[in-house]
Amino acid sequence: MNGEFVMVMEREDGLPDMYPKVRVGFGLVPLPDKRKSAAAGYPVYGPRLFFKAEVPGDTQTKGHQVFATEEHKRKWPVAWAAFQASESKPVVNGLPIEEWPQVDRSLAMTLKAANVHTVEELAEVNDTHINKIGNKGRELRAKAKAFLAVAKDTAASQAIAADAARKEAEISDLRRQIADLAKLVQGKPAEQPFPPGFEEPSYHAVSDVPKNKGGRPKGSKNKPKEVAEAQNVPS
Repeated sequence: MNGEFVMVMEREDGLPDMYPKVRVGFGLVPLPDKRKSAAAGYPVYGPRLFFKAEVPGDTQTKGHQVFATEEHKRKWPVAWAAFQASESKPVVNGLPIEEWPQVDRSLAMTLKAANVHTVEELAEVNDTHINKIGNKGRELRAKAKAFLAVAKDTAASQAIAADAARKEAEISDLRRQIADLAKLVQGKPAEQPFPPGFEEPSYHAVSDVPKNKGGRPKGSKNKPKEVAEAQNVPS
């Protein structure tokens, strides 16, 4: 579809007759598809289902248009059935022909009248039907093919460049982490087995341990007091 809505007058399902009917409908609106656009290298549109509601006689507000949900389909069964039964085609899936800079509005309308609604469709028109879209049909088809080919190459190049940039960013991040780790290791003080203020004890052989100075050395002239007194006692 080309964004047109199949509108009907309907009262929300389940509401009593005291509630007025409103104008509601469903429609497919072509919107850019980010994933397909990135892969193609140019804007690619895909159909999205919308729900629209309008209040008859209300000139102050525009129709309320939102993405359609299962709840909308349940509440407005008549409008949903009318949409399903409609033959409003085609579904735009690609770059709309009117969005292609190679054609003006009148030429775009001519192509759409020949059931060519996207650049992709124009590139696929066979020789049997190409002359039916005007005397420039073959030229336009060639331009469409060239446009799609260049766009595909551009998308591939952009994907490669994006992947290279991502890898370069990862390598730069690893280098930064390694540099930070090296700085941390270089600035770390040497490990000490004992807390600050304590000296490491020295260990010596038994023979090197000084003798106890509290005892009387051999040959000392200083005799114990008891011995001296006993020697002074007359016999």
